[in-house]
Amino acid sequence: MQREFKFDGMAVGFFGGADHPTAPGRYKYIPYRGPGHYEVQTRLRTGRRPRCYYDHNGVRVSFVVGGCPEYGVLELSDFQSAKGLA
Repeated sequence: MQREFKFDGMAVGFFGGADHPTAPGRYKYIPYRGPGHYEVQTRLRTGRRPRCYYDHNGVRVSFVVGGCPEYGVLELSDFQSAKGLA
């Protein structure tokens, strides 16, 4: 099951694990080739920390991408969730 996440409405990639990330840490993901992934990586290179999100069971979960220490791995933090936005 793919667990797609987005930045500013643009698809970035998907998490490959059994569950969606919900706590700070490093997570493996498969990036999409497209504007969403490009924008996230561009912001990281310029020192900004983009806020991404995914929707799951009627809940929107957002998180901050703090870094990409290696290809296919993101450092995530500052998780927030809100019902009714998904």
